[in-house]
Amino acid sequence: PVPVTLPHRYRPPGGDGIHAARFSLRFDRTGAEDGVTAVFLPRFSDAVSLSVNGQRLLPAPWLTGHWRNFHHWHRPAIATVPNATLMPTGNRLDIDLAAHGFQDIALYPVYVGAAAPLDFVYELWGILRVGTARVNFSLVLLAGGAVLLFWLMHREDMLYFWLAAASFASAAVCYHWVYPNLLTDYRAWLTLWNTAAALQIWCTLCFVCALLRVPLRRLRLVCLALLLTGSAALALLPLDAFQAFVALYQLGFILMALVMLTVLVAWRQATHPLNFAVLFGLYALALSLALAQWASRHFWADWAPSITSLMIPVAFILSLLWVIFFQLARSIAQYENLTAALQTTIDEKTAELQASYERLADR
Repeated sequence: PVPVTLPHRYRPPGGDGIHAARFSLRFDRTGAEDGVTAVFLPRFSDAVSLSVNGQRLLPAPWLTGHWRNFHHWHRPAIATVPNATLMPTGNRLDIDLAAHGFQDIALYPVYVGAAAPLDFVYELWGILRVGTARVNFSLVLLAGGAVLLFWLMHREDMLYFWLAAASFASAAVCYHWVYPNLLTDYRAWLTLWNTAAALQIWCTLCFVCALLRVPLRRLRLVCLALLLTGSAALALLPLDAFQAFVALYQLGFILMALVMLTVLVAWRQATHPLNFAVLFGLYALALSLALAQWASRHFWADWAPSITSLMIPVAFILSLLWVIFFQLARSIAQYENLTAALQTTIDEKTAELQASYERLADR
């Protein structure tokens, strides 16, 4: 055994296999003998199994072949044990962690104590992480469906098509934080997930071009070609180069988001100043969060808070809601202006007819 200080991270050398590590500590029983003790892990990576005095409290999915359960790095974990089964002192807690070769093994501070308060904190962490992720997933999926239906009724406006496409790509990204891996091959799943993130940014670029009425077809085609080439490389590169290329690929679609912001700034006069300000602010926020998360993942471990990645979809959802609200407000304003103009024309023609009747009556 080697002493470690929490938080502790270990990055496997790579490959497509399963890497495991065991962390052990001693603790004393607290509370009455008829009480319950809880072991609470706010954060860890990637799959966990807990044992107290040799009694397994949480199963080990990697021992049963449940590879899709390797998806716990954003979830808290808790296990309880009756105090009657614990010794007064010197109880042994074993924390077994396992991860795919493309994921870090990491353990953060562990809490052992009375079950009731720790269970309350566990529920709060679950709401913050898993609950937020599920809300994000549901919102982008529902919004994407609603915008797609609107586009099907107004196909001449591609703006809504690109919004719907970006929303569905965002839903695929949000899925990563909600449910077990969609594909049992973890490398294939990471490739699909990163491709969905890149497609979301590309579709948002197309939306910005449609909003500003600047086609920029060559720029969009070049970005799409680079995106698909990178996805093919992720699927075909040797295993030992996969993790490094994932970092490069993610940096590439972050730069594509920067290109999208540049287009928005360069043609900002094509939209209302308020619309530009809100969209630029939200897209810039999402870009900053993505860059921080990328740096924290690949260079400076834990530099960005763990919930940073969950806030990126929130910025996109807010931008989506803003676009819907702004387009609705603009349509209402255009309708009111058209109605006012028609009413003015009617009043003028009525006055002209009245004058004509009066002239005829004088004759």
